[in-house]
Amino acid sequence: MESIEIWKELAKSGSIILFMGIVIVWVLKRLKEKEKKIDDLNGEINKSNKENLLVLGSINSSLDKFIEVQKSFGEKIIEVQITKTEAITDRIDNLKESIDVKINFLIENSK
Repeated sequence: MESIEIWKELAKSGSIILFMGIVIVWVLKRLKEKEKKIDDLNGEINKSNKENLLVLGSINSSLDKFIEVQKSFGEKIIEVQITKTEAITDRIDNLKESIDVKINFLIENSK
């Protein structure tokens, strides 16, 4: 009789062990599915990051070119201002010389 009871206990324990095994297999399968999904999402994120880096690199290049153009433009404006200033200075010098000549002429004629 004891052997029958042992078999009954083993049968009860076996069904619990079988159930636990099925649950463990199911959980492991779900974990693998989630890991695959995470890996896929990480791949998409990495691809997106690479694309973003390319765009940022392009923007950085464009900004560098813009800064160079602005510097060049500023230098040209300064050159134009210098040229205008020199022209005005030359005119003033010419007028001054002309006035000096007239004053000297008037002084000589007034004697």
